[in-house]
Amino acid sequence: MNPNQYADFIWNIKEYLRDDYAEKEYEEVILSFTLLRRIDCVLEKQQSKVAETHEQYKSKSKNILDAMLKKSARYNFYNVSPFSLTSLLNDADALEENFKNYLNGFSDNIKDILYNFSGGEEKGLSPILASVGWVEERNPPFGMRKRWVSLSLYPPYARSLMKCCYW
Repeated sequence: MNPNQYADFIWNIKEYLRDDYAEKEYEEVILSFTLLRRIDCVLEKQQSKVAETHEQYKSKSKNILDAMLKKSARYNFYNVSPFSLTSLLNDADALEENFKNYLNGFSDNIKDILYNFSGGEEKGLSPILASVGWVEERNPPFGMRKRWVSLSLYPPYARSLMKCCYW
C-alpha cells in the first residue's frame, strides 16, 4: 500500500463507527487507535525481551527499572503488559480488563501522550477505553477491531504513513 491507501484505510474505519459514535467523535477514536497500533507495531519484536527484563529488574528502583526497560525495548518507551492489540482479541470475556492492563503497562512518557486523549492525568486512562470503544457499553463491531490490528504500521513504513494521516 502507498501512503494514500493507508490513509484511506485508516479514515474509512469511520464506517464502523457510524451507529455507535457521533461524527465529532470519529477523529478521536481513529487517532487514538492509530497511535496505539503504531506503538504496538514498533514494540512488538521486543515484547518478550521487555517482559523478561521487567521480571528480572522489577524489584529495582523505578529509575533503574525504567532505564533497563527502555534498553530492552530499544526505544525510549515500552509496554510491560503481556498483551498486544492483536492478543487482546483472543479473550473477548476479559477484553476490558486486559485492555486496561495493556494501557497501564506503557511507560510514563507514552501514558502522558495517552492522557491527552483521555482529558488529562487526573481522569486517568479510563476515558481512552471509551473513546476507542473497547468497553462494553460502547462496543464497536468486532470487524473494526480486527481491521485495526491488521493495519501494518511497522517501521520503516510509518514515518511517511503517519505524516500522510496526521498532517
